[in-house]
Amino acid sequence: MAAAPIVASAGGLLVPGAAMAAPAATMRYRNKVPGGGGKTYADVIRQLRARAERPWDEWHIAKAPVETILERKEEWTGEYADVDWHGKTPPAGELPEFAASFKWRKADFEAGDWRPQGITTNRDAGRLGDKTVLMVSWDARTDRANDQGTRLSIVELQGTEPPRYWNVLLVEPFMNGNHPSYKPIVIHAGGLAWYQGLLYVTDSKSNTLRVFSVADIFNVRYGDGKDPQVSDRFGFAAGSYWARQYAYVMPQTGSYERRPGGLKFSQVSVDRTTSPHTLLVNEFKRAKRKSPQSPMERWALRQDGFLNGTSFETYAVPVGSIQGAASIRNSYYLSTSGGFGNGRLDKWTRDGGVSRLYQVPPGPEDLSYDAGRNALWSLGEYAVGDDEDNTTVNSRYVYAIKL
Repeated sequence: MAAAPIVASAGGLLVPGAAMAAPAATMRYRNKVPGGGGKTYADVIRQLRARAERPWDEWHIAKAPVETILERKEEWTGEYADVDWHGKTPPAGELPEFAASFKWRKADFEAGDWRPQGITTNRDAGRLGDKTVLMVSWDARTDRANDQGTRLSIVELQGTEPPRYWNVLLVEPFMNGNHPSYKPIVIHAGGLAWYQGLLYVTDSKSNTLRVFSVADIFNVRYGDGKDPQVSDRFGFAAGSYWARQYAYVMPQTGSYERRPGGLKFSQVSVDRTTSPHTLLVNEFKRAKRKSPQSPMERWALRQDGFLNGTSFETYAVPVGSIQGAASIRNSYYLSTSGGFGNGRLDKWTRDGGVSRLYQVPPGPEDLSYDAGRNALWSLGEYAVGDDEDNTTVNSRYVYAIKL
């Protein structure tokens, strides 16, 4: 994999319009395994690849990049469904038109252990041609899920066929003695951005952008949940590779660390309408003040998918409680939360201010622009029971809002 940039500073970014002056900044790329004796994540992944090329019965690990997973029989099936507003349907002027919407299978639609957060699509990546493939991140919400880390759903939408999806665990590589292995990653994965062959995942706990290669997904053994001695195994154990009750893992290849005092990574999206293409990140700031200011930054992307080391811009956006942000030709679309009531989709331009577009279902999260549909993909996070005062609220739909 190509070397990644080490230092980033303002200047040289070609985007529509003018940006605020950006202070000097550092985005340091880390790829060393903690306590790994100088080994990089790539070193460990190379050893995993080598074992994955051996017969399955030898190590019980096989390569399964996205293209391979999409050819396999579905693990789970969702359902196309209209968004349920739970009696809070907006007035006509604020009611969005949906280009598509679906909900997860019953167990995931209602699950208390996991909560969906980030979203990105193959339109961001510029891959897979006419297919529609989404990636959605899930936070572990209970002790029963925390030991499994962070989950990713790879979703394929194909005509009128029900959405089908595969669940993958994000993992961190390390050496278990002489054996390449991996362990769970427990983070708040509030934003996803898929560009070229890389997946960016926001980690607001450690304030990093974790980086994964979509070519390095592995199929491993998994338990059925009935035998704890088998179902609790993770990484290299008993001569095989495991991921508890999951069939797929995606190991981290590196991470970008923000300068001390810089914005906290809450969300991330790809803008393919700039030249070069750019990555947009923002920090979540609650809308408690009359004049909220949410920090946002834009970083240029290289053709290999990594960040450009010399170009970035920064903005102060006069909107609070931003859960998702996407930029399209000098316009910024922002999903903002409103507790267990309806959220909003706002539009901000640097010379025109903020305009309110639509109400959106409760618990709106990340945004991703789909140029083919001219729509914004988003999703709701709440399951039944998340709101103790209104147990009927379930906003766990995935939807594309027409622009």
